[in-house]
Amino acid sequence: MLKFVSAVTQSNFRRLSSPFKLSYAVTYRCNLKCKMCNIWNKEHAQNELSVDDVGRFFSRPHQVYWLGITGGEPFLRADLPQVVDAALHVSPSLSALHFATNGTLTSRIEELVHATKKKYKKLKIVFTLSVDGPPELHNRIRGAQDVWANMFKTFGILKKIDGVKPQFGFTLSHENIDKFEDTFLAMRGAYPQLRFDDVTVNIFQQSSFYYENHGMAPLNADDVALQIRKILAMDKDKISLNNFLRRRYLQLYLKFLKTRKSPVRCQSLASTCFLDPYGNLFPCAVYNRKLLNIKDTALSLNEIWKLKEARTIHRECATNRCPSCWSPCDAYSAIGGSIIQSMAA
Repeated sequence: MLKFVSAVTQSNFRRLSSPFKLSYAVTYRCNLKCKMCNIWNKEHAQNELSVDDVGRFFSRPHQVYWLGITGGEPFLRADLPQVVDAALHVSPSLSALHFATNGTLTSRIEELVHATKKKYKKLKIVFTLSVDGPPELHNRIRGAQDVWANMFKTFGILKKIDGVKPQFGFTLSHENIDKFEDTFLAMRGAYPQLRFDDVTVNIFQQSSFYYENHGMAPLNADDVALQIRKILAMDKDKISLNNFLRRRYLQLYLKFLKTRKSPVRCQSLASTCFLDPYGNLFPCAVYNRKLLNIKDTALSLNEIWKLKEARTIHRECATNRCPSCWSPCDAYSAIGGSIIQSMAA
């Protein structure tokens, strides 16, 4: 973990020789039909990366310390434990594993965590369970019954496992624009010990190739600003890493609403990147600018990072010559990589 902190610190001063964080969507399949996302409606004509593909890629030199597993719903992959092990087994630098999930496939989640912790005892595992409102609203937005109940069952199980940090991820969207306080109170009713440290907040994002929701109307900027200020006013918890990042993300989102440009220098293809289920490597999940497919090259991440095209795309992201987003997936890394700028912004 100290090497990870060192890499984040170095990213304030230079472009790293390898990403410290890689986000990997292991599948676009999903068992829910969320109203603010069209991933569940994607066609699945391509073959997802196999366990062997993942093992070969991660066995090549890299310094990835944080691996983010997302989807679709990642736990729909029956071979997810093998996919995760294929990456961890050949990656001595990996010290943190993060899963973004709807939390409904409880038994699969529990099985993977116990198997992974048994083999990699020092590994930090973080879960973000998606929440969109109080029980009835959450189930309606997610398009299925009992989603809330299953999510909280998963949260309770994960809370009892040493070395695992479960948290909730609330996405402010058209359907719940003024429901954060009601949601937080409902969550605290289900889990009385709940703190702000257990919650992250995201704002509805559009992506033409990831969420495939670019046809949806953006949120009203004034409504978003009002809700952000209300959320910040509710947040009285003591400082922690998650609380700090959430607060700075929301505070800087107020600036983003005015400029529609990243308020600090983007770290995409500087210290972070996004890998899709089929092996395509992108700067992030918003900018549809494919760098290459990892199945078509024998290059390591260290070597990919040196490519002229990788540097070119990074400069586009760093100078807002891209769709310009402010999503926690990349905003948190941007805050860490521009800590002085982010505090002054």
